[in-house]
Amino acid sequence: MSVVYISSRHEILLFGGEDATNTPVTDTWVLGAGCWAQQSPASTPPARDSMTSAYDAAHDVVVVYGGRTGGPGQPGTFMYDTWTWDGRLWVQAATTGPVMIAPTAAYDPAAKQVIMFGSTAGGEAQTWAWNGLGWQQLRPAASPSGRFAVSMTFDVATQQLLLFGGDQTLGPVGETWTWNGSTWQQRTPTSSPSPRFNAPMASYEPGKSVVLIGGVDRSQAYTDTWRWDGVTWTQLHPSHTPSLSVGATAVDAGSQVQLVGSVGEVWVWDGSDWTKQ
Repeated sequence: MSVVYISSRHEILLFGGEDATNTPVTDTWVLGAGCWAQQSPASTPPARDSMTSAYDAAHDVVVVYGGRTGGPGQPGTFMYDTWTWDGRLWVQAATTGPVMIAPTAAYDPAAKQVIMFGSTAGGEAQTWAWNGLGWQQLRPAASPSGRFAVSMTFDVATQQLLLFGGDQTLGPVGETWTWNGSTWQQRTPTSSPSPRFNAPMASYEPGKSVVLIGGVDRSQAYTDTWRWDGVTWTQLHPSHTPSLSVGATAVDAGSQVQLVGSVGEVWVWDGSDWTKQ
């Protein structure tokens, strides 16, 4: 599913996901003022999972790229199209684009661009930027190696994008990288979460930090919570732990981090603990 916080309207957009039979759906929902409301746009992107999305603040639209038909464990086809949501309508902004599998996107407010990082099916690492009209491939001097399902968000402390983890042929990785607008730099924190992928991660603005929760590796799912302070990772020990950290999405909602599950369940991080809404 695609879950994005739209700062201009102080609401969360949820698109797609799977129903109880693991069949992808095309529902569009908005969470505002504590209530979910299903939307009825004239058209929607075709059903898919494994897509990536980000709120493009420069153009006040949500950008959704790619995905896969079929549902988990089912035969499917990867798609490489791009759609935008303006609060009322879905528009297919590009029918073709980067050819990547399960990439991750985040908005870079310094460059006023959506940055997408991921891997081709052949394992080639690629970085792309969305300028509101189309995708442009970037060729940074340094880059993480090709990987899938990384965690990425804008770090308010360093004013750079932060990337962690991901999955590769030989297994998940636990590397930390930052994007400064032109190239990637690998960081060497003194402590770090274990290698994993699909871990929800978002900035916590009041604390000038990034919070990461859960994720999976090849043998287990995690429920631990970590904080990145711009220099290193610190494991936290909140009193409550969300049961939906696997398959959920974390978003920076301004004064708090909100963790949204596939059934619309929401947990909130206030800097010290998780609370179910």
